[in-house]
Amino acid sequence: MPLSTIDLTGLSNPFGAPTGGNVMASWNTAGRPATPSTGQYGYNTTYGGVEVYNGSAWDTITGGPAFNGTTNTSTSISTSTWTKITLNTTLFDTNSNFSTSNYRFTPTVAGYYQINGFVEFNSATTSLNAFVAIYKNGSVYQYGSHAGFNATNGIGLTVSTVVQCNGSTDYIELYATQNTGSTQTVSSSSYMSGSFIRSA
Repeated sequence: MPLSTIDLTGLSNPFGAPTGGNVMASWNTAGRPATPSTGQYGYNTTYGGVEVYNGSAWDTITGGPAFNGTTNTSTSISTSTWTKITLNTTLFDTNSNFSTSNYRFTPTVAGYYQINGFVEFNSATTSLNAFVAIYKNGSVYQYGSHAGFNATNGIGLTVSTVVQCNGSTDYIELYATQNTGSTQTVSSSSYMSGSFIRSA
């Protein structure tokens, strides 16, 4: 291919230095190129990933938010009431998109996310059925496992799904309910985790 036909856009040193590789263009989300060309790519410093313009939108290639929200306290679940699980701490939160005050994940990169949740009910004073679910924007998005357990043994419930988020207003939460007829307790081993898997 003649050298004149090679597109070197976005490379500050297209042929590389003797002791290093190429350096691609970089920007933050607000400072993306105003009139990008299809196939143009660069490093987005807002979320720490490489993205490419597909002709109508920016696709994230690498990076993207990931989190693991946990808790150091229990959550009281009233009977027959869907209750948000208190997730007031994190093991990691790569893009600061998880809130430990309202216990929700609000990703700032549009795309599809793998979301996982685990809820553990402590032993109850009576037999019960318990349920867990992922909520999106305040409504049930995906039910997880449900099970019954007796007065001497607790139970762990899981939920896993893929959620599309718009990268601005969509948010994800973890909820649970039970039907013993009295308030029961979810233990501090509960968690919700998630990660970006592909662009929308």
